[in-house]
Amino acid sequence: SAPGTKPFAPTAKLKTTAEAKETADGAKETIIRGQEAAAEDQEAAKTTIITTGAQKSADGPKEAATRPQKSAEAERSGELKLIIKLRDPSQMPDNLNEDDMVCLPLKYLDRPPRANTAAYLPRGIADERKLIKDMERAKESGIDWAVCGNLGHIKPAKQLGFRLIAGFSMNIYNSLCLGALEKSGFERAVLSPELSNKELFSGGIETGIFAYGRLPLMLCRNCPIKRSDCSGCRHTIKDRLSKTFPVVCQDGFCEILNSSPTFIAHPGDDFCFLSFETETREEVNSIVSNFKKGIVPKNGKFTSALYRNGVL
Repeated sequence: SAPGTKPFAPTAKLKTTAEAKETADGAKETIIRGQEAAAEDQEAAKTTIITTGAQKSADGPKEAATRPQKSAEAERSGELKLIIKLRDPSQMPDNLNEDDMVCLPLKYLDRPPRANTAAYLPRGIADERKLIKDMERAKESGIDWAVCGNLGHIKPAKQLGFRLIAGFSMNIYNSLCLGALEKSGFERAVLSPELSNKELFSGGIETGIFAYGRLPLMLCRNCPIKRSDCSGCRHTIKDRLSKTFPVVCQDGFCEILNSSPTFIAHPGDDFCFLSFETETREEVNSIVSNFKKGIVPKNGKFTSALYRNGVL
C-alpha cells in the first residue's frame, strides 16, 4: 500500500468454493419445492372444478322439477300448448285446440276470429295515441291478452286491463329479467331467441321459446325497397349470396326477416311460440300439425338459429 494509507480490510469474509456449492444446492431445492407446491395447487383446482360440475349436474333434475306444470287440457290431450302469431286472419289454421292461443295485429281485432285470441302489439311505436285507441277498441271487442314487444307497451296495456305476455323481442335472457316481468304483472313470457338449449330456464310464470318462424333481423322506420309508392312491391330483398329476405311492412315500420325460418321441436316448455308471416293457410296447418306430432319436416330449409350454440 502507498505510504500513509491503511491496507484494504474487507467487511465480510469471501465464501469458499464449498460454501458457494452448498448455497446453490439450497436454491435448487427451494425451486423444486415451489414447483411441487404449484402442481399440488393446480391439481386441487381441477378437483374443485370437477366437484362443482358434478354438483350442478345433480341440481339439474331439482330445477326441472320446479317448472310450472302444463294446463290440465294440454296434459289430457298429450299435446304441447301453442301460441301462434298470424299476419292476418286468412292464415287461420283449423287444427288448433281450445288451449292454443292466436295472436293478431290490432287492426284485425274488431271482430276476434276465435275465443282464445290475443292482441299482438307492434314492436315499433310510430303513433302512441293511435296505438292506445286501437288497444281500447280491441279491449272493447273482448280481447283479454296482449303480447308486449317493448317496454313502452307495458303501461298502457296494464291501464286498459290486459293480461300480459312478454314477446321474444323483450329479450328475456335470465331469471332476474323474468322475475322483474313477473312483478310487473306478466303471466307468460317467450324467452330470448339468443338462448341455447342448455341456457333455457323457468320461473314463476309460464315460459316458452320461439320455436318456429322467420326471426326479424332488422326493424326499419324507412322501407329499404320503397321508392315513391308501394305499388308493385316485391316484398323481398337479396344479399350478395342471392339469399332472399322477406320484408314485411305494417304499423308505420317494416321488418326484414331471416331468409330461413327457425324450426325447433322442443317439448320441454310450457308452450311454443310460432310466428307466421309469409306462410299460406295450408302451410300453417301443416306446420301446426307437425309441431303437435313432434315431427320435423324433411323437406324445406330450416335453421335452429342459436338454439344449439347460443351467443357466448
